[in-house]
Amino acid sequence: MARADKPLNPHQVEVLGWVADGCPDGVWPGQQHKVSARALQARRLLSINRLDGRWRATLTPAGRYYLDHGSYPSPGAPLPAPVVKPRARVTASATSAPASMKKTAATGKAAVPTPTPGQSVADELVAAVLAAGGTLAVDIRNEGDDRSFTAKVNAIRRGHRLPAGKQLLVRSNRWERRVLSIVDLPDWMAPPVAPVQIPERLRNPHPAIAALRDSGQALPVVGPARARALRLLHALTAAAQERGHKVAAVTNDGYRRRDDVHQLVFHIHGHQVRLRITQLNDRADHVPTAKELVDKQRWPNTSYIPKYDYTPSQRLRIEIPGRHEYHRSTWSDGTRIHLDDHLPEVLRELEHRADGAHRAEQEEQERRHRQEIQRQQRLARAKVMLVESHRADTLHKQLDAWTRARQLDVYLDAMQARIDTLDDPDQAVAAREWLHWARDHAHRTDPLNHPIAMPPDPEPTLQALAPFLPRTDHYLR
Repeated sequence: MARADKPLNPHQVEVLGWVADGCPDGVWPGQQHKVSARALQARRLLSINRLDGRWRATLTPAGRYYLDHGSYPSPGAPLPAPVVKPRARVTASATSAPASMKKTAATGKAAVPTPTPGQSVADELVAAVLAAGGTLAVDIRNEGDDRSFTAKVNAIRRGHRLPAGKQLLVRSNRWERRVLSIVDLPDWMAPPVAPVQIPERLRNPHPAIAALRDSGQALPVVGPARARALRLLHALTAAAQERGHKVAAVTNDGYRRRDDVHQLVFHIHGHQVRLRITQLNDRADHVPTAKELVDKQRWPNTSYIPKYDYTPSQRLRIEIPGRHEYHRSTWSDGTRIHLDDHLPEVLRELEHRADGAHRAEQEEQERRHRQEIQRQQRLARAKVMLVESHRADTLHKQLDAWTRARQLDVYLDAMQARIDTLDDPDQAVAAREWLHWARDHAHRTDPLNHPIAMPPDPEPTLQALAPFLPRTDHYLR
């Protein structure tokens, strides 16, 4: 049996959110999500039934608590009652925050939440980061594991637990450490996202939406859902333009996988963020045809009869692929909350993705700048070492030359004494000629017979510096 206090992994959290959305069909391939749902039921987070022969799951109060707080409720803690939210035509702002976190009239500063008895672990984590000055290093081994820590971060970002105008950033400096920072939103993200109005009919669409409307393959949505998909994209495009962003249609040239097809690209703060909308399928039990039954009887080991039939539904899903995810990447139509209600959150996620790309670009530029400074420092040290090595070599060569000159002097004195004893005049003349050249050579090679000064520095070519550079700078060699 699963431990009731073990943190959920990201897949289980997604299944929990899927159940909270009413278990829409066509979201999960295969049956793995039902296996996860049974594990969640063992932890009393879900309730599963098959009263009318169909698989259904509902969220328990403890499951709602975990989805909102990222942790299990404490023993005796009050649990939220299940609330069925009616569908709203006009949604609230995606950036609205609780009243306790809005700016006060007296100071104009955001109210700082403080831990109170019975407070969720997500709120306590926010208070701890704020108490640490806005940046806190966390050892995930003390938080259970990385999945539990990720669930807390998602609960903070999803539940609007941050002060108004703030965002939570997470980075890793070691595999077991995470650095949490609560920082101000960029100025261009400071205005809250207004409710997104969905037009009843598509009139005067944006050129990108018109291109999708006239294209047969760029928008893989069929039936009445296609008109709704265009209206949703048009509303999202109009809301993005009101916030100063540009939108264009994506040209999907050549062959692409189905999960790599996008419809719109948003140009936000100098960065591109792509988005796609897809159609979910309804699933029904497959009724074998007569041919399938005959084939199954004839080839029982190779013939396949599908268990379900999938048909396009009226439900849609919006996806934002790529890096720099802040809160989530997919939004789907559910039984309680429709995709229309998620559009402000989708637009906010698009802006967070662009901000994340901008911060990543700045961090990369800073990293390259630091690397260049370190490279120049290594080159400077290598040049000093090259000069010192050259001077030492010159000194040692002078010492060797001076030593040889002294030895030559002793030898040539002995040669002079031997020549003085020669009786043959011709032999003595030849010997004195050799002695004369030898003394001139000894004089020329004696370093003390030349000006004494600092030798000139060698030219610091990359080849000359190579012996003094680490192997990591092999590209300089």
